[in-house]
Parts: sequence; structure tokens; C-alpha cells
Amino acid sequence: MYQFSLDWFNDMYVKALQVATEGQEWPTLDVSIPVTGTLRPAGAKSLRRAVVVPGTCAPNMGDFNLRLLKMMNAITESIYKEVSLALFVDHQVVFSFLMCCNFMKTNKHNMIVGSMEFLPAEEWKIFLHSAVLASMMDSKRAEQDEGELLGEHPDHLWLTDSMWAQCQYLCAHLPCFATLYKSIQTNRVQWELFQQARNLYEFLSEPYAGSDTEGESSQSATALKDRPLKCVHIFPWESLSGFQKIILIKILRPECLNTAVKAFVIEKMGSKYLEVGKISLRDVYERCSANVPILFLLSPGMDPASHLVRLAQELRGSSLHLDMVSLGQGQGPRAEELIYKAQVLKGRWVFLQNCHLAASFMPRLQTVVNSLKWKGSDLDPHFRLWLSSKPDPVFPASILQRAIKIAVEPPRGLKEKLLHTFSPSGEVTERSFCKMDCSPAWKTLLFSLCFFNAIVQERKKYGPLGWNIPYTFTSSDLEVSMLNQESLLRAAEGSELPWVALRYLTGEVIYGGRVTDPWDRRCLLTILHRCYTPSVLQDGHSFCQAQGYPPFPKDASWPQCRAYIENMPDKDLAEVFGIDSSAEMVILQNQTQQLLHTIVNLQPRLSDSSLLVRDRQCQDGVVLRMAMNILKKLPETVEVDHVTEKTLFLRDIIAKVNFAESSSSDQGERRTASASSALLVILRQEIDRFNYLLRVVRSSLLSFSASIRGEVLMSEALAEVYTALLTMIIPSDWKHCSYESCMALGSWIQDLEQRVWFFRAWADNIKINLREKIPMISGGVYSLNRPPKTDLQQSLKNRKPRSYWLSGFFFPQGFLTAVLQNSARQKNVPVDSLSFTYHVQPVDESSSNWSKVADKTKLLFEGPAPPDEGVLVYGLYLDGASWDPVSHTLQELQHNIKHCPVPEIHFLPCQVSEDAVAVPATESPGDLQFYDCPLYRTFKRAGFLSSSGISNNFITAVSLPTSECPTHWVFRGTALLCQPNE
Repeated sequence: MYQFSLDWFNDMYVKALQVATEGQEWPTLDVSIPVTGTLRPAGAKSLRRAVVVPGTCAPNMGDFNLRLLKMMNAITESIYKEVSLALFVDHQVVFSFLMCCNFMKTNKHNMIVGSMEFLPAEEWKIFLHSAVLASMMDSKRAEQDEGELLGEHPDHLWLTDSMWAQCQYLCAHLPCFATLYKSIQTNRVQWELFQQARNLYEFLSEPYAGSDTEGESSQSATALKDRPLKCVHIFPWESLSGFQKIILIKILRPECLNTAVKAFVIEKMGSKYLEVGKISLRDVYERCSANVPILFLLSPGMDPASHLVRLAQELRGSSLHLDMVSLGQGQGPRAEELIYKAQVLKGRWVFLQNCHLAASFMPRLQTVVNSLKWKGSDLDPHFRLWLSSKPDPVFPASILQRAIKIAVEPPRGLKEKLLHTFSPSGEVTERSFCKMDCSPAWKTLLFSLCFFNAIVQERKKYGPLGWNIPYTFTSSDLEVSMLNQESLLRAAEGSELPWVALRYLTGEVIYGGRVTDPWDRRCLLTILHRCYTPSVLQDGHSFCQAQGYPPFPKDASWPQCRAYIENMPDKDLAEVFGIDSSAEMVILQNQTQQLLHTIVNLQPRLSDSSLLVRDRQCQDGVVLRMAMNILKKLPETVEVDHVTEKTLFLRDIIAKVNFAESSSSDQGERRTASASSALLVILRQEIDRFNYLLRVVRSSLLSFSASIRGEVLMSEALAEVYTALLTMIIPSDWKHCSYESCMALGSWIQDLEQRVWFFRAWADNIKINLREKIPMISGGVYSLNRPPKTDLQQSLKNRKPRSYWLSGFFFPQGFLTAVLQNSARQKNVPVDSLSFTYHVQPVDESSSNWSKVADKTKLLFEGPAPPDEGVLVYGLYLDGASWDPVSHTLQELQHNIKHCPVPEIHFLPCQVSEDAVAVPATESPGDLQFYDCPLYRTFKRAGFLSSSGISNNFITAVSLPTSECPTHWVFRGTALLCQPNE
């Protein structure tokens, strides 16, 4: 919907020049002097001599540059004001940043753009694609560029592998970052200060005082003593340019990028290029003409009709001259008739609402709007055509380019939402708030309901910690809830308040009717229970214990209610939502990802895909080398690297085992051989899924390599692979047959390789043990190369897997079901009568920490003996909480830690008693209770709903012990993840 025409730009250009040059006299050029002779550099200045107008001073280049700069500033400011009016808030910062960067790109030879420095194309490319470029640079090229290897990965907790690779790329390609990697390796104190700084962009303007070591932490001092031979390198970040600081922040502290970009724009262009919402509807009305439509760009939950009615009453004293039509089926002819009547009558306005719902009427509307352009003076100057539409491709582009666009968004933050709700144009007016004939608890419960409405709308800014699925709660939900509350309070006058009915109608029916995820429903009802409870009517009750949220005044008047809301903090505290304060990092990371994603998508396709590579290598050579590296890493199948005639597959062994069992007369031996048949079925199914994925990936890469060499034609699917390799994303053909994953391409390949090795080790263990039990199975080729074949057979002989990497399964739900089936067969009970109990294993020096083991297959057999019943699983992370290995309970997440790895968990099947009674949760913080923690495949948590109403991203619910009330972790959004956010 962000479309502007060239005619619109020309009009804005001329108007800005008129404003900038108003009241000024410019020297004119004497065109009567002929241009003759040979053009020389020294005489070129005299070809056109300026004629000085009487009464003015002789012109000089300084005055000319100032006037030219003034015109440029006027054009820039007018364009920004007009365009930012049509942009949503999330895109306004992007527009200001791109405008500033484009000025800097063109400032190499023309230093008239004020104090802006030049922005080289190399730095812009690194800002956009640093992760992709770093993945293309291998160690040999880094050694060739730098003269030595860039060193080992420092042991900083905050420094990820991707960050370190990008730092290496900066050191090799930008001279100003040449000492970056040495400083990160040796100067721990400097980079700890970097991680703790708040206003990071301003912080980088001050040099680091490296001589002052009195404030060093003991950990930092010990680290420096351990490296006596390495001198401490101080990185001079104060010498970086403004954009180079942005690059450094984007790589090492991406959560601060949004704030740094704003500070960068203010430094280069001024704070006026970040101002939003500085224009009213009256200003828009006065600036536009009758033949230019005004278009409201809608966002969910917003309706500008009330604002337009108020404008009509403000200008004319009433809204009788305003005709409004909500477009839909059959409303097109009526709308067209109103437009033609309004042109005949005097001073009429027409407002066509929800144009995106009348796709068939849009071509006719386009014709009507184009006809207004040519009417000129015949059109009544007071006529206005108002339109509203959600972003939709059916809306005509010609209207978009011609209309004045106004983005309409709901207020952000609890304070702004409550102020909007308690306003003359909001859901709660002074009349509805001060109802004298209703219950005495009406005002308190009404504010509590509105507070609940604001909470559930604002929780989505925390991403999956707030809601698994971002729901759109509208003003109608609040209005219907208010009506229900009023009717229930009137019916219960003189008796106890119907809390159960209030919670059911509001939580289960009205708001809960929009919630499709059961775990989101649990969170919604928990929040509502905090707002609809008898304690809210007690004196001194506060909805949040944090500072700035005092108790709501009992029996407050309308001015007191407004004053209470206005005194609330401008910035929402995470404690109000029940979320830990460290979750603010989630909001900042989401803002950064959205900012970078928008900037990259706005780049020209040709320029965006043309990633220049050193050593005169072309793009085709780079992607071809990447494809060949992937082919070298991935085997042909899970069980063997290369299939031959002698390859012995697991399915062949299982077929021979089944034949041997059917021929055997010893039924006891048959039961022994097939004791773990359910897990064998799961193993074979997982191998089949991974084999299919490997075939698709290898076939795609082989065809792609052939097309790059010119042997076959480049199809659309292969072109997508080309783009995916350059941008480090997973091609769609691979995604369709892959497991759930949110990783980038490089991490996904490494993860796939680990999963293949895990199931290969498990399959080889089954093959070796079955070969010993069934003499008729002989020959065949084993596939595992680590350790050698003889050692492998000795180490795996007569052993069963000790612990399973649950995160590595294609379908982990099937694995857990197979464990229940095996237990049901052993106990001879129905499988439906079994469920899991969960025991997190203690962590000691003898136990291995799976999160620090690079090879995830080692824990499959290494360590103590496996449990007699049930299975041990590893590979899970806690999101929104951490695990205390001392008290063996959930605890708050530590600062700057995104996810906490969980020790091994024992999934123990047990029979559920029909007489078992659920123990209710208590509010006593000291009692040991259990929190039902949902387990998801990926950090996004959302997925497709199956026929059973359960998301395919959800695996199971793990009961974890906690000393807090379980509702505390419901507010936190605590969950277990198989795959955390990178």
C-alpha cells in the first residue's frame, strides 16, 4: 500500500522549492554571451557569468551552497512528513534510516549534504549480509587475507559462533576492524563493558580507558592472568564512523540495533526525522483539494469513522453532510450514486469504508476517482472523498498513488490503550463509567475488565512468551464483555457477585472464542482470574506490585480515573504482564529482526543478490562451491555414505529376524527377540523420513550443480536454490519434506548431519546385536566410521541405547508413544492406561553435560547404565525459566541468558489410577508443586492445528517441580523447547 507516483513527487518538489525560495532573489545567468572556443578547466567558470541584480551583492559559491542546502532540506522534510503519514510505526524508522543512508551513499564527491560522511558500498553490503558473507569465508581465505589464522573462539558466554564468524569477516575486509578479534580474545573487561552499556551508540563515542583496572571483576582478572604471554589489545571504537558503529552493534549486540539506528538518524539528520503523529485530520483536510481522495490504511481493531465524525462536527457543527457506506456485497452502486450526488450538492463528504471487501467494485471506483482529476473548477471545493481499506492487493494502484494516505494504528502500551478506552471516542465514556443505578462494584470491575483487555492485547509484543499465536482482540470483545458484566451485576444486586459466570462468559466465550491454542487458553483464563476475583474489591488492591501502579481508587470519579491512568508509567514494565524483566530482550530482538528483514526486502533484487566476492570469484563459483560442500557433508542414506550391493540395511535385518522368529518353535525366544519392536518400528520410520529428505537435498544440489555448469536448464526450483544459497535460507522444496526447524541454512545442514549420525549409530547398534542373536544374518557392510569397525562392534555389542536425543527425531510424539507401547506389552495392560511421570536427573561431576558436547551421538551409549524402565532423553531447553540443579526446581532466568539447557529427563511410564484426584495448586510459595510445562519442537511454538485440535509443534506436557505457584510460570510463558532461537 506504500505507493507514490512521479506526478505526486513533482508536485511535492515544486511546493518545497516555493517554500524554500520564498522572498529570495537569485542571480540570473546571462545567456546572451555566446559559448565559443575550447573548453578548458581554468576558463570553464566564465562561460556563464552571473548577472548581479541591482541592490544585491555579488554571488559566491558559499551562499549558493547554503541556498542549495536549504532547498534540499525543505524537499527532504516535506517528503518525509507526507510519506511518514502513510507509514505504520514499525516502518517509519526504516524509512528514516534508508533515507539517511541513501544520502550518505551519494556524498562521495558532493560534500553539500551537510556533515554526513560517505557510506561505501562495501560497508552497506556487510551491514545487510554479514552472516551470509561470513559463512562464505573459510579459514584458508581468512588466513590469506589476514596473514595468520584469526584464532580460536573466545569463551565469552554472549559470543555465539555466528557472531565470531562475522567478527572474523570484519577483520579480514574492513581495515578499521583489523584488531577486533584480538581485542575480543584478550581484553575481556572492555567487551564486558560493551555488553553492559545501555545507550550503546553514544557509549561507543567515548574511548575505552584501558589503564584503569581497579574495577575489573575477579573473573576477568583471573582470565587475564591465565594468558600472561598475550598482550591486551584495546579496540579503538571511538574512531569508527557512525555507520561502522551500527555494523558493530548489529553483529555483537543486535538487540540494541533499533535504538542505535534512531540515535544514528538523529545524529545525521536531526530528531525531526523520527517524529510521528504530528498532523491532525483537520490539517490533512485543509492541505488537500477536492479532486484528491483521502485514504485511511487500516490495521486490525481500528475504525477511523468516529474521528471523521468528530472532524465533521468540528468544522460544520454537525455530521449531516457526511455520507458513510460500508462496502460489501451489493453496496457498490449505492456508493457510486452517493459520490455523484455529492458532486452536485454543495459541501458533501462521502466515506467509503472497508474497500478491501468490495473487490468487484474496485475497477469502477478507479474510474470514478480518475474522473475527479479532470473536473477542475467544476468540482465543489468543499467536496471530499474519504476511503478506508486494509492492505490488500485488490486495491487499485492508481488510487494509492494519487490519494493522501493516513495510517491508522491502535495505541501502543498499556497507558495509551487505557487512555483511548476511557475517552469520549473510546469504549468507556463518562456516562457509561458513572452509572448510578448499577452495582457499587461497577467502576472497579469495569476498570479491571479494561485492564485485562489491555493486557491480553499487549502480551503479543513478547512473541511466543506472550501468546503462541498472535490473536487480534477487537473493541467489540470489550464492548460485549461490558454488556455481560452490566447484566450480571444487575441480576445479582443484593447478593454475592457471580464470579464464575463472569469468568466463563468473558474468558471462555467472548475472548476465549478467538483463542485456538489450549495453552494460550490456559494463560488467558489465568490472567482473567487475576482481574475477576474478590480481592480486586478489597482496599489497597493493586494489579501490579511494581512502582508506578498504585491501587485503583475506590468509587473514583471520571476525572480521578483519567488522572490515575495518566500517572501510569509511559513504558510498560514486564512485571505488569507477569513476565520476567529479562524478557524485554525478546521485544528488542523481535524489533531488530523485523527492521533487518524489512530493509533487506526493500533492496533491489539485482543489487541484493550481487554479493561481491574477493579473489575474482563470481557468484556462480561461490554457490557451486557451497553446493559441493553440502554434498560432501551429507551421505546418500542414513545407514551408509555410499550404497553398494553388499550394503546391509536395517529393513533387511528386520525381515530376516521376523522370518527367524516365525520359524522358531520357542515362543519365549520370539518374545525376547521382539521385545523392543515398537522402538524398532520408530527407528525404521525415522530412517525412511531422513532418507527421503537426503534424496531430495542431494538430487536438488546435483541438478543445481549441473545447471551452473551449463549441462541442464535452470528451472524455477533450481533458481530458488540459487537464491537460497546466497541468502542462507532453506529452499522451499527442502522445507516441505523436512522436520520442523527455524534455523538458517548453515545451521540446518549441521543439525541435519548430527541427526543422521545419531540414527546411524542407533541403527548400527541394532544390527550388531541382532547379528549376534540370529546366526543366519551374516555379511553386509557397516556404515559408522567413528570409531573403526572392530572397535565399534566391541563397544556396541550387547548394549542398548542409554539416552535418546529427543530433539533429533523427525516425529518425537511417535517415539514417546512407542515407549508407552513397550511398557504396556511388558506389563500386559492397555496402553491408554499408561502415562509418563518425569524425573529430571541430578547433575554431578560424573554425569556429562549434553549441552557442551558437540557430537550429540556420544550420549547415546556413553555414561551409566540405562534405566530398567522408561527412557532417558536429552536435548531440551527451558524458555522463560531456568533449572536449579541444587533445589531441583524451576527458577528465574538469569540475566542475558536466552535459554537454559535442561539435564536429562527420565520419562517413566506408570499406570494411571481411575481414583486419582488432582491436587489443586496452592498460593503458598514454599510448598513444592508441579507446573505442567508444554514441550514444543521450535521456539515459535505455533503450528498447524491437527484434527484433534492440537498444534503439530506441540509434543507433550512435562510436569516440573517448582517452589512457586504454577500460575507464576503460566504468566511467564515458560515452556520446553527442542530447538531454541539462534
